[in-house]
Amino acid sequence: MPAALKRAIKTTLNYLSETNGELHYFLHNYWAEQPLVMDGSTDADEWLVKLAATPFTRIQDPRRSSVVSAAAAAAVLNGEREVSPRRGGGREVAERIMRLREHIAKEMAEELARVPADNVDVLKRLPE
Repeated sequence: MPAALKRAIKTTLNYLSETNGELHYFLHNYWAEQPLVMDGSTDADEWLVKLAATPFTRIQDPRRSSVVSAAAAAAVLNGEREVSPRRGGGREVAERIMRLREHIAKEMAEELARVPADNVDVLKRLPE
């Protein structure tokens, strides 16, 4: 279900943009280089497998720090702190996306199950 995967990727990117600049940058770049096309030419599960196998890229830009502040940027520039302390890489991000995809798919299934009843309600409200 590529639609659930795309929604999970977008949600993960949004979350990471606020909480972890390094992982956000990593996922954003991966998605730009490996687009997930909805025309059926891309296997969504294979896309996740490749993401999980992708090594984490170390970031040297202090603006991509998880906690951006003048002190954090100065510490990075002075060599007192590394910007990318995480080593999880693609696997960590892929696992986050898969958990979220599962949750989204359940929500979508519940919504789809309500469609017939919603259609009946709409038909009842239509003028004769």
